[in-house]
Amino acid sequence: MAPQLPDNVGAIARLMKNFGLNDLRVIAPQCSLADPKAIAVAAGADDILREAMHYETIEHAIHDLDALWATCGNERDGIKPYSAPEVAMREVVTYNKPGILFGPERTGLSNDIIARCKAVIQIPTHPDFSSLNIAQSLAVIAYAWFQQQGTPRPQQHLRTGETR
Repeated sequence: MAPQLPDNVGAIARLMKNFGLNDLRVIAPQCSLADPKAIAVAAGADDILREAMHYETIEHAIHDLDALWATCGNERDGIKPYSAPEVAMREVVTYNKPGILFGPERTGLSNDIIARCKAVIQIPTHPDFSSLNIAQSLAVIAYAWFQQQGTPRPQQHLRTGETR
C-alpha cells in the first residue's frame, strides 16, 4: 500500500510479467504508475501498469479474493503461521482467486492487516541482514508460484497488492 517510488512499481510490473502474473492491485499509491521512471523500469511490462487497479482501502482491493497471504520480513509471535514461499505456494495454487499482500518497505504490514490474512509468507534470509525491497520479495515469491504451476496456464492468476 502507498507505493512511493515509481521505479519500484515498474520493477514489480516487470517481475509480474516475467512470471505470468497480471493482476496488480495498488492501494493508495503515492506515485503515478504512468510515471516515465515506472514505465522505463517496467521494460516492456507497461501493460501491467496501465491495467493495474487502484484502490483507496485494503477492503476494496481484496473484496473478491478467496484467500489472502501477507508477506513479512520479521516474524511476529502469535499472529499467523509463517512459511517459506515454496511451502506457501503449494497452498496458494489450490485457490481460484488467491492474493498476496506486500507492505511498505519501511514499515511492512501492520499486525492488524496481517491478522486479516490466512498466513504469512516469509523469505528466509541471513539473520544479520534481512532487508529485501518489494521487487526482490516479489521475485522470490513469484518464482515459487511459477514453479508450482508447471506449464504456465494463462487463465490462472495470482493477485498481488501493496498495503500500508
